[in-house]
Amino acid sequence: MKRLTLAVLVAVLVALVPAPAQAGDKGPHSHPNCQRVHASGVGQEIAPGQTVATIFVDGVEVGTTAASFTPTGMEGTVASFAGPLTFTSDLGTIVAQTTGTLDTATGDFVARSRDLTGTGDYSGITGRIKIRGTEDFTDLSFTERISGRVCFPKN
Repeated sequence: MKRLTLAVLVAVLVALVPAPAQAGDKGPHSHPNCQRVHASGVGQEIAPGQTVATIFVDGVEVGTTAASFTPTGMEGTVASFAGPLTFTSDLGTIVAQTTGTLDTATGDFVARSRDLTGTGDYSGITGRIKIRGTEDFTDLSFTERISGRVCFPKN
């Protein structure tokens, strides 16, 4: 279960880094202060339920994450977890309260959050993120993909 929570936290933080809004984005959830999120991360489980990761957008490092997960259940080989994931960059921090699952047989994990809070330039942020990835249980490293949508308050 410790591997599940570590991987999930890293995934959530990666998802919080916004990608530039697409010109002409007029989808059903379009909002002038919202941006789609597309990021990736590489990380390490440093202790049971504790993870750290480096987050990238288009191959450029944009920040780091740190997470602390608590196991919430187990069904077959799938462990569930919950906890905060904190993304830090030069612009501020974003904390995502996440829930997710980790398949202890394959290392595949997924985490989600709709509860985002921020400081600095991220103050007032709202949105949703989804993190998918895989942990390598031989060395406790993981890779992840983050997607979602974040919105900033109007100035």
